Amino acid sequence: MIGACPVSLLAWGPHPEITQAAVETLGADDALVRHLGAETAGLRE
Repeated sequence: MIGACPVSLLAWGPHPEITQAAVETLGADDALVRHLGAETAGLRE
């Protein structure tokens, strides 16, 4: 099955730097960040 996948799919995975940048862009007062609370840090895992 993996042999049938394009090479670009093999690079899929967690991207903690991108997630961190997105959370920082939202800011601490954003409704999503307030709703997730401490779980926001878990998004980078």
